[in-house]
Amino acid sequence: MVLIGTMGVGKSSVAAALAGLLTTRGIPHARLDLDDVRRAWPAPADDPFHFALTTQNLSCLSTSFVRSGAEPLVLAGVIETRSGLATFSAAIDMPLTVCRLTASPDVLRRRLTARHLDDDEALRWHLARAPELDRILDAALLEACSVDVSTSTVSAAARDVARVVGWLQHPAC
Repeated sequence: MVLIGTMGVGKSSVAAALAGLLTTRGIPHARLDLDDVRRAWPAPADDPFHFALTTQNLSCLSTSFVRSGAEPLVLAGVIETRSGLATFSAAIDMPLTVCRLTASPDVLRRRLTARHLDDDEALRWHLARAPELDRILDAALLEACSVDVSTSTVSAAARDVARVVGWLQHPAC
């Protein structure tokens, strides 16, 4: 399962909370933040978001996690295209259910501003990129489900995701 969405929507935070929820229920799993999996500098000019490196690392890590019994995999990151989704699915050798997190522009602006409080250049880039990425994701239609996290706590958003992907069936969960 992969959580996608634009910057500031809470992919990493919700994935961490979802992993915590699975842990409390005794469900073996692994959580991977695709930003961490691709974090290297410099990026090649023809691959500025390190897609190739992400795919390679994702393949190695997922193989190790699945061999250790950690399944499902909870991934958090940006996937912009069907071909990117297919590549990541092939890298982990299993289909990926995509759940898109969404939030209102005001919420995104507030979160990004708080995140980049001391870096005006990064804030400007993220504030410009967030709506652009939202439009890309709108057009790609990769998600099997979506959760609006505009007014949710992180733990409530994680429960909502678990429900919509079918991991929690009981309404009180």
